[in-house]
Amino acid sequence: MLQAWDWAPATVHVVDKEQIRWRRYRSLLELLEDLPEFKVDRASDYDSYHAITVRGIRGQTRLVI
Repeated sequence: MLQAWDWAPATVHVVDKEQIRWRRYRSLLELLEDLPEFKVDRASDYDSYHAITVRGIRGQTRLVI
């Protein structure tokens, strides 16, 4: 069964350049850590990936930035 895009569950956060300057984000990870419903588990070494949890669900199939 197909679902219209406007009926799909989604969360949208818009961060403009003024907010980035005011909050002094230095990386995308810092910005994501500051968003509500986002949790970033930083990797302990450079060979691993950071894990991002959105709305309490780990392993989202899509994260559009």
